[in-house]
Amino acid sequence: MIVSPNVEIAARDGVVLRGDVARPDDSDRVPVPVLLQRSPYGAQRSGVARLFGLPDEPWIALPLAVGASGMTLEDVLGAGFAVVVVDCRGTHRSDGTFRWMASEAKDGVDVVAWLNEQPWCSGEVMGFGGSYASATQFATILADPSTLCAISPWVAPSRPDTDMAGRGGIPIYATTYNWAANRVNDALVEAGLPARDDIPLAEGTDPAPLLSQHTLPELAAVLATAPEGAHVVDWVSHPTYDDYWRLAEYPEPALRRLAVPGFHVAGWYDLFLGGTLRNVTAMSRGPAREHQHLVIGPWTHVDQMGRIPVGHDFGPGSTLTGGGVPAMQLDFWREHGLGVRVGELPPVRLFVMGSDEWRDYSQWPVPDTREVDLYLADSSLSPTVTEATGATAVQHDPADPAPAVGGQILYGPPDFPGPHDQRPAEAHPGVVSFTTAPFSEAFEVVGPVLLRCWVSADATDADLHAVLTDVAPDGTSRILTDGVLRLSRRVGLDRVVPLVPGQPVEVEVDLWATANTFLQGHSLRLNVAGACFPRYVAAPDPVTLHVHHGREYPSRLVLPVTASTDAGRTSARALS
Repeated sequence: MIVSPNVEIAARDGVVLRGDVARPDDSDRVPVPVLLQRSPYGAQRSGVARLFGLPDEPWIALPLAVGASGMTLEDVLGAGFAVVVVDCRGTHRSDGTFRWMASEAKDGVDVVAWLNEQPWCSGEVMGFGGSYASATQFATILADPSTLCAISPWVAPSRPDTDMAGRGGIPIYATTYNWAANRVNDALVEAGLPARDDIPLAEGTDPAPLLSQHTLPELAAVLATAPEGAHVVDWVSHPTYDDYWRLAEYPEPALRRLAVPGFHVAGWYDLFLGGTLRNVTAMSRGPAREHQHLVIGPWTHVDQMGRIPVGHDFGPGSTLTGGGVPAMQLDFWREHGLGVRVGELPPVRLFVMGSDEWRDYSQWPVPDTREVDLYLADSSLSPTVTEATGATAVQHDPADPAPAVGGQILYGPPDFPGPHDQRPAEAHPGVVSFTTAPFSEAFEVVGPVLLRCWVSADATDADLHAVLTDVAPDGTSRILTDGVLRLSRRVGLDRVVPLVPGQPVEVEVDLWATANTFLQGHSLRLNVAGACFPRYVAAPDPVTLHVHHGREYPSRLVLPVTASTDAGRTSARALS
């Protein structure tokens, strides 16, 4: 192994980026393909190394980056690859100033050009990494599709206005603030300066007390005094989808044109699940459609390696290794970096919760499903719509907003996200539930989930939060997925159309997707609320929302039920 720490790479504007290189011993004689990761998280690597009992070597970024994929650095080098990890501009060792996504496209192109000049590089460069390190991959290939011959974007965003800064027109409170606050304080630590008292970190603790005292614009104004947090002001200043967000997203037409193989990984409890599904769906319609692979496990955004620390335990097979994902990733790299095909990689591998097992499918959305409607009524869900028209009131009190309990979140300690029991949320007066009768037979829901419902409010705007759960015979109500919508954005996220108070309107709430077997004796539940705090900014004024149902207003959940459970007969029996 040849290791070169603190390698300097000059960007086109003269700013020096720094990173680490590890490559096989014979790569001076036989050039090798390169696995490239560009990340802003270098300042955290020493702490991560200590957490895992690893020596804090100057090149510790290399084994940590590869280790997140479930492999060792020796595994990857032995397979014939070099590994390069570069700190993003203005982070850790790299010069310049960091600002969210401002320089990632140009810097990515420049780093790949530098790699192609190295005698040990074969000219095949593949991106890998999760979260922001997946965003740097997309920024690079969208700027120049010839740069990377393959990408492995794990837990990846796609459209920041609706899977990062907000969702359904509602700003994401805790994640927006905490991520930026961490970047600001990381930069201060790197400079040998103390963390700022006016930018407190809520990470590792419940952020609700902190965020209860400040509005997002107030926090954004403080963050704007440091370049690492300045983007939050931009996010707050653009509440609707406009040119700012168009420039930040990965455009679907551009994704469809990419002839770049992709190995996409997400978690059912990852806040970027929707972004990953959008990316892989678009790229699966393009020239590299045969080389797109999707893996989704019962994981959170920050941990795909271990079992969920709280909530439902999906068993030892639910981990990255249990799903065979490291081997799949390595085979993907061999195929597209070395031209060696080891075997057939499944296009889609999903962990089906409930039955707690992995399944392979030929595409996403999975084939052989049919849509099943479950109609809302008074506290119930049923496959038949009731004749009687009714309405269920949902009260929102900004002084006591309905709480976020687990799910697809990214804030607080590691046990905050995940498959939490929703009974603490369901006990809140601002949450109402609609539940099926216990199922007489098991059936599977695998794929996108949608809520179509009729609503009205006593105000010109209101927020609608929807949570799908699996209710066990003992009463445990395990969250599966959720969705949100600011009702003034019901026509489109690019415009504001106020409600007419008291007038029912039909809206669609995207609950992204899930894969779950509802076992015999279990029930399916839909929770509806006017807030989900501190995950999202809570509406500032009290409001009463009415969810209408019945023949005149057929509010319903739309579920993809798989044919593998004989959906045409079994689901009808199970839901009756």
